[in-house]
Amino acid sequence: MSETKGFSLIETLVAITVLIGAIAGPLTLASQGIKAASLFKNQLIASNLAQEGMELVHAKRDANILQGKGWMDGITDVCGGSECFIRYTPTDNSASQINFGLCDGSCPKFYITPEGWYVQKKTGDAGDSETIFQRAIQVTQIVPGKEVKVKTTVSWPERFSTITFDLEEHLLKWP
Repeated sequence: MSETKGFSLIETLVAITVLIGAIAGPLTLASQGIKAASLFKNQLIASNLAQEGMELVHAKRDANILQGKGWMDGITDVCGGSECFIRYTPTDNSASQINFGLCDGSCPKFYITPEGWYVQKKTGDAGDSETIFQRAIQVTQIVPGKEVKVKTTVSWPERFSTITFDLEEHLLKWP
């Protein structure tokens, strides 16, 4: 009778199954971590872009009042009842440079300028990088001449769906 040394087929299959389980677990965990980090990064950018949109509406309202114009001039005539976007170059740093444009079905994407600014415009300039983010502003009158509701929505594609981040605030005419 001869004795054979080595592994049987069943022992080999069990060893391979254990090895696959030991490798697949950490790889799945790493994959999920990378997806979560990407989603969190995009949510952080979207929340900041939404807040920036709200601050630009505030700045335009305040500039209108300080210049003796109607408090919502250039805002409700464009954004009243329709989605709009804000044409603004951060390097200008002037409320007079804040202008609103109608989205016409789809709001333009943001571009990152060579200086690192996120700017929403219909086409990028040389050196700009297109992003995945879009921002839409909606302005609804609550009390005519006294109060409006401003809703800022930033959206971006994520895997098999579109994610949105909404920010809503009521603005009042002052003084």
